Amino acid sequence: MSSTKPSIMFWIAGLIFLAWNLFGIFNFYTSVTATPEFYTSSGYTSAQADFMTNVPMWYLVVFGLAVWSGLLAAILYLLRKVWAVKVFLFSLIMVVISFVADAIQGTFSMLGNAYIGIMVFVLLMAIIEFWLSRRYAAKGVLS
Repeated sequence: MSSTKPSIMFWIAGLIFLAWNLFGIFNFYTSVTATPEFYTSSGYTSAQADFMTNVPMWYLVVFGLAVWSGLLAAILYLLRKVWAVKVFLFSLIMVVISFVADAIQGTFSMLGNAYIGIMVFVLLMAIIEFWLSRRYAAKGVLS
């Protein structure tokens, strides 16, 4: 453990990161297991449901890597391990790849502004996780 005592904000951020990434894993699980009927019962059009149930396998792999590495990084962060920085960076890279893929594959046009807003928020959270973990590593809180 580092000798630099973390602030209450460090712990609050860590718990937010943990909860956020657990939510991401729930969304990943839903994406992998959902049927067209699930999507249509959730308010998607049949075209959107078909689109969501036919995403390429590589995209699901990137999504999975983003959320599982984010969870691992959040745990490392709470354990005050400096490896959290590199793992958050990896997660951020996976989020950027999925964001670009969404733009190229037409996901944004298919799912609309609400989905764009969600993905922008996901990207901002990944940036914040990486930035804050780097900041606390520089302060000696993560070792």
